[in-house]
Amino acid sequence: MRTRRCPECGSERIARTAFGMPLAKDADDERVFWLGCVVDPELEHRYGCHECGALFGHPVTTSPTGAR
Repeated sequence: MRTRRCPECGSERIARTAFGMPLAKDADDERVFWLGCVVDPELEHRYGCHECGALFGHPVTTSPTGAR
């Protein structure tokens, strides 16, 4: 099984990205890279690095109806 790494710094501390503000108990969850409340098309990448903050992966595509 291949271990995913950040293309910028090589860290293994990467996670799927999610928009929103986490509850206090979820804020330190290493499985999620929180991007904040405002949905910004420039930030719609699939993964983020907890070490250097890099965003990477193919951008999430949105259909004209808003479905993903």
